[in-house]
Amino acid sequence: EPATPKQYAYEALPTFAAFYKGTGDPKYARLALLTTREYCLAVDEEVKKTIAEMEKSGGRPNVGLYWTYTYAYALEALWALEGTPEAAQMAEMLGKSWGARANAYPIYWERGPQNRSVDAAFWYDTALRLNPNIPRAKELKAYADLIWEDWWAPRDMEEDCSSYTWIDLLTVDAWARVRGVKWWEDPDARNFWISYAEQAAQDGTWPSYGDAGQHGFYFVGLTIEELVATRVRDGRFKWFAHRMFWNGRDRIAGLCKGIGYMNYVELALAYLYADDTLKEIPPKAGVALTQRHFRERTNWRAFWGKPDGGLFFTLHNTWAPSKLIFRAGPKETDHFLLLQAGNQAGHGHSDCGSVILYNGDLSYYLTNGASRMDHDQEQHQQFVLQPVDTGTKWYAHQLASEESRVPV
Repeated sequence: EPATPKQYAYEALPTFAAFYKGTGDPKYARLALLTTREYCLAVDEEVKKTIAEMEKSGGRPNVGLYWTYTYAYALEALWALEGTPEAAQMAEMLGKSWGARANAYPIYWERGPQNRSVDAAFWYDTALRLNPNIPRAKELKAYADLIWEDWWAPRDMEEDCSSYTWIDLLTVDAWARVRGVKWWEDPDARNFWISYAEQAAQDGTWPSYGDAGQHGFYFVGLTIEELVATRVRDGRFKWFAHRMFWNGRDRIAGLCKGIGYMNYVELALAYLYADDTLKEIPPKAGVALTQRHFRERTNWRAFWGKPDGGLFFTLHNTWAPSKLIFRAGPKETDHFLLLQAGNQAGHGHSDCGSVILYNGDLSYYLTNGASRMDHDQEQHQQFVLQPVDTGTKWYAHQLASEESRVPV
């Protein structure tokens, strides 16, 4: 019996797959199969419970049930075990459980290239790939195609948060593989992944900003760097990945203390992404400006909770500054400065011009490392102008017109 609830069994799958990749020992494929069985039982139990709740309330499921980026963890493990008898059985079980879940719940109602809609569309496409005989296959595929076009038209997402976007980078990569799309062959799509991989500091620090950015996300950064290095064949990102591993390795016990073992899961995912035939290349001293598509805030309150959903942001076909990156040199001790140069976006803050990270000599001089600083621009290392008699502070999800203070 697993020590944690069965619904979290997916966390072990990348670890078993990583050991299989590294050793070829079939016992790890068998462990992955047993874990998949436990996980699918939990999915099936959740569906029964949720159906009963919907029948009782007459409503739709909690929005959190469409938050399915974790399916990418299981899918990466499945691909790593490809060719084994266990992988075929795992695919059948996952297709059955994910397909039944998709068939049972209402089609997701939001639009746009944002976390929840992309997660739902990825779930539907994956379930159909593994199990094409889902009764509502036509509806599920129509929504998946709609959201894919929402993402592919700008080849960008609404997010600007060093944690939430990590989820998007993994999910959309897996989704593209399900659909047979090689995003790394398209320049605009490459920009989405590369613009984040470029943000790594020379000492292996992954910068923190936005609603969920926190210190110690070495292994979050590691997965991104290994994924992007492998896909775009750029040794600079392999160089960053190694520094993130070395930085995080010595802290991993403390990082996991009291909060679970996700750092180990992220480490396993990074190993599954890694291609060690790619040689690392040190970064060069210089200044770089990354760009994303301009995101215009919509009046999201007007549509939130309505059956037809809506867009949180409109992504325009116009490039806008994102991050300004200064590197003093190629060594781990060389100084690094990352500035927020972009506009607010999903889970991002109204902090254009702020210092996200300034470090060097293996020390942090200035860092935006506290989580969910939604209220104070000053806490983002910004100087602001504010009318004398007002105490109004910016709050997450406000429109720009509601702001009473101006950063300078």
